[in-house]
Amino acid sequence: MKSLKVSRPVVYLGLIAVAVAAFLLTEEEPARKSTTKPKTVASKPGDRSAFTEEDYKATFEPVSGPVKNSFQPLVLRYGGLDAGLLTPNVVPLEFAGGEPNWALTGIAYVDGVPTALIENSSTGEGFFVKHGDQFKASTVVRITPNSVVLSGPGGIAKTLTIVTEAFGAYAAQSPAPLDVGPAANRALTGEITVTPEANTTPTTPPQGSEGGNEN
Repeated sequence: MKSLKVSRPVVYLGLIAVAVAAFLLTEEEPARKSTTKPKTVASKPGDRSAFTEEDYKATFEPVSGPVKNSFQPLVLRYGGLDAGLLTPNVVPLEFAGGEPNWALTGIAYVDGVPTALIENSSTGEGFFVKHGDQFKASTVVRITPNSVVLSGPGGIAKTLTIVTEAFGAYAAQSPAPLDVGPAANRALTGEITVTPEANTTPTTPPQGSEGGNEN
């Protein structure tokens, strides 16, 4: 019986095939890709805040003066058409706490400090006020040689001006009567007569007057 001979190339190929098979069997499986979606983490509102720690700890002094009303118009009308023209020294009712007849009557310098005199023509009362003083419902914010500026309710400013003698004489004049002339006076004088209107309503004839006399 003859023995089976195997050539070396065949042996080498067999060994290589066994080695490759062993390598493939012992190699670890590749890691599978994760299909789970990453979770979204919501950031806190404080993380994006523009305020710093100093902003939260800051302190401010309280407002002591009158607060200006931003919704109040700058130009405001009080009284009639000639209220501001004929009485530039009269204090408005809103500035005097509703009391009438208060007016600026004089300005003088006392120890170098400008002082204004505000008087009431009805009661005879008077107040000497300086810059920063409180008068009724208003505050004196400025005094000039011939005017006083008051700050009233809502931050409204009112300038009172000293009335000069010429202006006071003009304002005190009473309106003169209308001169219609002598011709108009003669036409309006004399006896006034009334002429009755003619009666245009037709009258009804008496009964029996129509058709003549019967025989």
